[in-house]
Amino acid sequence: MGWERGATRAQSSGWRVVSGVRSSSGAASLGASPRDGQTKAAELLALTAPEDGHTPVKRHWDRGPSLLRVLLLCLLFACGCQKQHGTVLGKAPTGQVRTILAVNAGDTPRQVTLSGQMIEKCPVAGCWFKLRDETGTIKVDTRSAGFVVVKVPLDSKVVVSGKIVTGGDDVSIEATGIRY
Repeated sequence: MGWERGATRAQSSGWRVVSGVRSSSGAASLGASPRDGQTKAAELLALTAPEDGHTPVKRHWDRGPSLLRVLLLCLLFACGCQKQHGTVLGKAPTGQVRTILAVNAGDTPRQVTLSGQMIEKCPVAGCWFKLRDETGTIKVDTRSAGFVVVKVPLDSKVVVSGKIVTGGDDVSIEATGIRY
């Protein structure tokens, strides 16, 4: 009873009620009653092929989101999650971020990645800068990596990778790359 009312309402609002199958001659069969126990939704939307071998009628509302749209959305989401923001000079920093205190104590591997704030830099050529994190300050030399930090603003958050260099009591980093 409710099914017929829905079909009548759909027809009066300008929608054509289709049973969901196309005969072998290509003509769509129209109807207002379910057959073989299929529900109204399955009948109207033709979500599954009927057992009699007929091809379901294709309509714009039963296609759902296209595969291309879904893949594009997933790709955009994945790229957004993986993208590292900022500008890279030299090689992109990789590896576990350590603290300056751990570097000074000798508790890190020779190749290290640090994160902090650039508080001072070479005023002439930009060939070195001082990096500060919550545990201390360290000098970072960029000459051997072939880039300078002239255009990097002071007080920028910087991630730097490089080799630990010791000279007497002083410990510094010979940078291989930075991201700011």
